[in-house]
Amino acid sequence: MENTERLDTRIVILGDETTTAIGDVKAMGWVGRVIARTPVEDPIIDIYNVPSPGETSASLVERWSQEVQRRFRPETDNRLVIA
Repeated sequence: MENTERLDTRIVILGDETTTAIGDVKAMGWVGRVIARTPVEDPIIDIYNVPSPGETSASLVERWSQEVQRRFRPETDNRLVIA
């Protein structure tokens, strides 16, 4: 019999100020809006929004690996979003 148990999910979102809620009258930003519209049942979804305003592609290359190593776990379904 196939194991259908799903892992909890961790999503790390890296990017510049577009991942924040700066200037958003509802203070949600696009990350908050996506989360609010995402139906969550089981498993658990953990979202780690890690913006760095003014970030360049070069600075993202320097930090992405370190950021995900801090947050990803072997027992979770890990996802990375670059924004």
